[in-house]
Amino acid sequence: MAGQPIRHLRPPEITRRSNRVNRRERKVSNWILPWDNEEEIDVGILGCPYGRSASGSVGADEAANTIRLAFPRFRTYDPYHDVDISFLKVRDLGEILEHASGVVESHRHIAEAITDLLECRKIKTLIIIGGDHSVTAPIMRGLTSANSTRRGGLVYFDAHADATELLDGYPHNAPLRPILEEGLVAGEDVIHIGMASFGNALYYRRWLEGHHVTIIPQREVHTRGIGDIMRQAREVAGERTDWTYVSLDIDVMGQEYAPATGAGYPGGLGSLEILEAVEVVGQWSNLVAMDIVEVAPPLDLGLQTVKLATSIMLHFLLGVALRKENEDRRKEASVAMAQLGEESGAISP
Repeated sequence: MAGQPIRHLRPPEITRRSNRVNRRERKVSNWILPWDNEEEIDVGILGCPYGRSASGSVGADEAANTIRLAFPRFRTYDPYHDVDISFLKVRDLGEILEHASGVVESHRHIAEAITDLLECRKIKTLIIIGGDHSVTAPIMRGLTSANSTRRGGLVYFDAHADATELLDGYPHNAPLRPILEEGLVAGEDVIHIGMASFGNALYYRRWLEGHHVTIIPQREVHTRGIGDIMRQAREVAGERTDWTYVSLDIDVMGQEYAPATGAGYPGGLGSLEILEAVEVVGQWSNLVAMDIVEVAPPLDLGLQTVKLATSIMLHFLLGVALRKENEDRRKEASVAMAQLGEESGAISP
């Protein structure tokens, strides 16, 4: 696939740069450049602006561009870990073209583009910005097509069960049903985190449990702590699989943290909980992709939800940066040990 074009991919609609430059710092807007379709990169950011499956059409198709416009508000340095993540090669891949005929052909575009991006072997990890949550099923089809002989896992953050029957096409509240029914991943390799109180039906929880999905309701996250939850997520979806995908519906957040979404609830995850969670998964060596979906900029006030989504993306990148630093240190240590062994052998009798 190397050297061939990526199907259904177009350049970014918006490229935002900041002229207010301090030579002592680096803004995200001046770091994440458009991809040239040739460079080998650590992470590619991909817009997937399909929003016609969402109830009431709340504007999730505008999320990728609005997040790009928020880039100048953020820098590349994290003081907690004392790490500047700008050593990573992160590029904006652009957008996947939706199809004018509707959801079925648009989903085919998504699956084919994801397959091509993985098979070109130039991008180690993908961050996909939706769009509504219907895009996760075709993303999974693309991932499994590119990894057909390997076992995948899924970490699924959502306030809803997302297992609605496919009576009216492919709605945004149903992606787990085709994912499980088509066998894209096995249910025992899926963990669902953040199901909301009084936002779901018993039937759909039992349906997921019948497919052996691990379910962690939102209150259990608060009770056990996000660190313990993510250790379990690693056991379920990471340790016994060859690759892992994370899907994050912004409605898993408490509505007080992320008001700009179509179906949020009070009592969901807090901002520090979700930032820690994505930082953890970014460090998993078999993590191939993450999506952030259902951010609806037309409903936002003061860019509160857009800035949260951008922070989620950056904390995931922080996890990738920490992973790469650890890998580089291990390589250096291995080389040093090998050199020491050679030197010891040279002087031994």
